[in-house]
Amino acid sequence: MKRKLESMEDLLQAVEYYGFLPFFPNDIPGFSVEEMCAPAYWFAEDRDGPWEWKGPAAQTKRCAYGKLFRKKAGFVSREWLPELVNFLIEECSKRKINISLPSLRIDAFSLDVMSKVQDVKKSSLTFAPEAGTQRLRDVINKGLTEEVILQGAREAFEGGWSHVKLYFMLGLPTETEEDMKGIPELAERMAEAYYEIPKERRNGKCQITMSTSFFVPKPCTPFQWARMYSPEDYLGRARIVNHTMKQQHNQKSLKYNWHEAYVTVLEGVLARGDRKVADAIETAYKMGALYDAWGETFHYEIWTAAFEKCGLSIDFYNTRERSLDEVFPWDFIDTGVTKAFYKREWERAMQEKITPNCRQSCSGCGAKRFGGGVCFENQNSVC
Repeated sequence: MKRKLESMEDLLQAVEYYGFLPFFPNDIPGFSVEEMCAPAYWFAEDRDGPWEWKGPAAQTKRCAYGKLFRKKAGFVSREWLPELVNFLIEECSKRKINISLPSLRIDAFSLDVMSKVQDVKKSSLTFAPEAGTQRLRDVINKGLTEEVILQGAREAFEGGWSHVKLYFMLGLPTETEEDMKGIPELAERMAEAYYEIPKERRNGKCQITMSTSFFVPKPCTPFQWARMYSPEDYLGRARIVNHTMKQQHNQKSLKYNWHEAYVTVLEGVLARGDRKVADAIETAYKMGALYDAWGETFHYEIWTAAFEKCGLSIDFYNTRERSLDEVFPWDFIDTGVTKAFYKREWERAMQEKITPNCRQSCSGCGAKRFGGGVCFENQNSVC
């Protein structure tokens, strides 16, 4: 593949060849849009940054940025986050637009980026520990330790934040009551970290909001064999979290929200249902199931009646145990990742074993046969 790009066709071919193409200079000399393209050809000469596209780039729906993403390009290095934020801050501050960071891995969180976002307007930060205990985070291969989570929170608090949102899941495979109680206990330790900061340096009272959704196993994942639970079971788990929260020393700084349990059960059926579920969906529609995304118009009893009318059992799709040799309705779909890999990962999860990130070590999932992407970022990896 040639290193000099002189046309849009060259650029898109490079994206197809490498699997991605970063926009900014990186550790690989010459491996970025800026370095591989002639500035006079792609950018305005008086540009302030690499965002004012000209020439053929401007003809692809006014933004080669979007064109590249449709062609598998993307940002793959966290080092570019500050540069992106700088651009957003400059553009948004002119329009008095607030910037809110999405849910982030706490170990990847940059204090420098936080402080820059804060320059526009403070907003709450969202972290996603997913599970309340280290054991359960290992089961879902989250790759985060409590020390890293709390350190990320301390850096956020030191940076001036006082409102934090935490996202968790209830009903994960192998979950115990200890794991449920671990959610508010982790939030309590986070609140304690805030109040360890001298009062004169705090930004008022802190607010730690915990939000839990109920886990819905998805096809083509290691947890496609996992069972779900009844609405009553889910609500019981939420009550354990809520009761434990009220026992914490800093309970006035803690808040808890949970997802609708009956919606979760329906999501589970739709996620792993077979073609027979289509009849139940049509029947529910004819029985008046409309605008179900709005809580006030969602009626679970319509759906249960529709499934019963079609001779289908919700428990069959959700709560039964599934054997490893079961043939799934989606097995004919080729995602590139093999079912054997999913089985290995399911078994590793049950053993509470972490699988390294693909960039650290290849686990032989099968996707390398596609000939691009993360599998080829490090040619020394063996798949």
